[in-house]
Amino acid sequence: MFNLGFSRAIISRRISYKYRILPMPKLSPSMTQATINKWFITTSSEVKSYQLALEITAKDLTEETNGGNNFHVMDVEILEDMFVAKLIGEEGKVYKVGEPIALFCEERGDIENAAKVDVRVATIT
Repeated sequence: MFNLGFSRAIISRRISYKYRILPMPKLSPSMTQATINKWFITTSSEVKSYQLALEITAKDLTEETNGGNNFHVMDVEILEDMFVAKLIGEEGKVYKVGEPIALFCEERGDIENAAKVDVRVATIT
């Protein structure tokens, strides 16, 4: 069973004075991972506050109905004006909550240096 929902995610961790990461958001208390269904943003693009960034699907571990196989499809918005430096998460793949899925920067000129940024140190648990 699929339920459609809507939620927002914030860019929650600055990893340098130029870059911020978007971790896989935790959109329910029981959520431990989610699948990226579709990105609505692209590398090098400018995103505005409250712009839709991606759609994810997460299994609800607390639901007893349907044998615990309830899935929620949720949209995630970006809450700040920024530039997409790098999309780390790939469509169709599963990511743990807190794992970096995108890298952002505040200035367009910083996009070219994004490949040098080590996002592995930015996992939020």
